[in-house]
Amino acid sequence: MADSQENKYQTQCPRCDGKRSCDVLGEHEHNWDWTDGIHSQYGTDHHRLLRCRGCETIFYLLEQTNSEDWDGRYDPETGEEEIYLPVRATTFPTPDQPDTKPDWIWQLREVDVNLSTVMDEVYKACDHGLYVLAATGLRTAFDRATEVLRIDPALTFGEKLQELAKVGAVGEKEASSLEVLVNAGSAAAHRSWRPERGDLGILRAALEQFLYRSFVLKSTAEISARIPPKPKRAKTATP
Repeated sequence: MADSQENKYQTQCPRCDGKRSCDVLGEHEHNWDWTDGIHSQYGTDHHRLLRCRGCETIFYLLEQTNSEDWDGRYDPETGEEEIYLPVRATTFPTPDQPDTKPDWIWQLREVDVNLSTVMDEVYKACDHGLYVLAATGLRTAFDRATEVLRIDPALTFGEKLQELAKVGAVGEKEASSLEVLVNAGSAAAHRSWRPERGDLGILRAALEQFLYRSFVLKSTAEISARIPPKPKRAKTATP
């Protein structure tokens, strides 16, 4: 329940792992009903704009009930069965799944917004079991990443891998893994191939390693430039 005095509400934060207390920035409750004279239906739509008190992420929460969406349960006091309307919650953006999205992926937005958006949609597809779309998205993300790395977009996927290998952006083993990823994406897009969850995890890991080394680890070079050099050992006098 919302605390009107402190203007807060507890729910699942899209960025944090678990329920968090949130500030209510705005809310509106709409109670509705419908009838055609014979049949009737009713429910509630409760809209909230929230800000997490932990990570300060601002997000939208919709909680709904519908008389057509009912369930049964036993009253803990009387032991009798009763009918109730469960509350269905929808959050935008959807909560992150900690087992699928690495935290560093947020840094891609600073590199390229389009690449970050594609990867975000890949993770959402994975979370909802949309593996055909996820496999296709991985291929698209790789294609966009090569553009950011200034590889000619007119080249075929195979030629792009060759160019990446020439400039030392990928090694032989990684190039082989990325080639499988590209082939899998093509099969999903053009031949209705649906990878298993485990297959998709392996393909996603291959692309994540490529993105992490290509765009995130590059920042370590800047840190290295600021590290003072190791002092030289003083020469000892020769007797």
